[in-house]
Amino acid sequence: MKTALWMITTLLLFMVDSCTSNPTKQDNTTEETRTTTNEMPPDKSNARNSLDYYGTYFGVLPCADCEGIRTTLKLLPEQKYVLSYTYQGKEPKDLFEYRGTWSWEDDNTTITLSNRDKPNQYKVVENALIHLDSNGEVITGELEDHYKLTKQ
Repeated sequence: MKTALWMITTLLLFMVDSCTSNPTKQDNTTEETRTTTNEMPPDKSNARNSLDYYGTYFGVLPCADCEGIRTTLKLLPEQKYVLSYTYQGKEPKDLFEYRGTWSWEDDNTTITLSNRDKPNQYKVVENALIHLDSNGEVITGELEDHYKLTKQ
């Protein structure tokens, strides 16, 4: 009788132990999965998910018939923008301002401004925007650095 009671007690303890051990192990696995899922693999990193791109950007863009175009572009929350520019060395010195929305291109590194004729795209890099040509390509050559708007 004592042996049977001891075996039943041992069996119950074993069953209780195995029942309480599995959920803990499953919770740890779930937590590991959650952590892994929330972390972006290095090859998935892009401007959209890893840079602080909201803010005000400034630069002087090249101009064919003036000294330069003083340009300010503000990227606002809710994907809105304010673009203002003044032609330097021209009279009158009017300030032109445009408002609209912007959207990400599929590459998640380029934004497109609505309500603007081409060129209306910018490549988002750390602390700067690079004004792209009408084909959405980075402008190269001796004036390449002049197409960069720096975050203020």
